[in-house]
Amino acid sequence: MNLLQFRQHSFYPSNRSVHQLPEGSIVDSLSQIQKFTKEEFRTEVIWFVVSILTDTKSVIVRNAAALALADLNARDASGSIVDLLDRSDIAPNAGTLLFALNELNAPITLSVVINILNHGSSEAREELLLFFDKNKVIYSSKKEIDLAFKFLEASSNSKDQEVADISSEISLLLREHIERNSVS
Repeated sequence: MNLLQFRQHSFYPSNRSVHQLPEGSIVDSLSQIQKFTKEEFRTEVIWFVVSILTDTKSVIVRNAAALALADLNARDASGSIVDLLDRSDIAPNAGTLLFALNELNAPITLSVVINILNHGSSEAREELLLFFDKNKVIYSSKKEIDLAFKFLEASSNSKDQEVADISSEISLLLREHIERNSVS
């Protein structure tokens, strides 16, 4: 199947945009995208899936697009997932996005860690631990680290015991991560 056939089959009825299609149709097509993507069209298909990922309002479609990117091993597109994870409105439904990033062996930023701790689900908070285990948390400055530790300290005293526990654990993991990666 070439790209034109894929578009006609999956997402491109002549008079409707992707967002006008039934959610189930998009999800079904995304779940099979790897089977139908020939190498010569891979880059275009990946960026098409990224556009679905970033433009959709549907959590289900967004998750399917992220998993399709993981299936396509589209590590170059991981930045688009990270950008979404930095948004507080996305964080409550971030578990699958984090799973896809983990499958891509892509890093997350410290700002994503804080955003997920602050706004994310239990599942997403637990998923963060895998990034520390794989040494896949990145940060850009000492100031960012200091702000993260202040947030983690405050969150460690949360009345929500789950948030307090995971914040304490992430604080310890971050300290270990920094020590492991510091230049002597």
